[in-house]
Amino acid sequence: MQVHNRSRSHESSGYTKEILYRISQEATHNIVKHARASQVTINLQCSEDRIWLEIFDNGCGFDPTLGFLGHLGLKSMRERATRCQGEVQIDSALAGGQASGLLSRSKGK
Repeated sequence: MQVHNRSRSHESSGYTKEILYRISQEATHNIVKHARASQVTINLQCSEDRIWLEIFDNGCGFDPTLGFLGHLGLKSMRERATRCQGEVQIDSALAGGQASGLLSRSKGK
């Protein structure tokens, strides 16, 4: 696992930091459990008004448009991001490829 923090010093609320942590935790849990990936990269970037969290893996991929009955991970990631005016975008390919998650929001909330 590689983790990159390309952020300048900034102020974020404890709430926002917890949201970022929980989304990262859920995404890495899903990668370990489902993707059979051998590599994971987490990037955190901040600008003056945005925070981006990107998570990439080289796992088997999935179709994010399908409903996963009884599986709440992707739904909880989206709900958490929405609570701090952010969004999660999942890009994945069934043939193998990468899944990525993004939280983009205005800082300071």
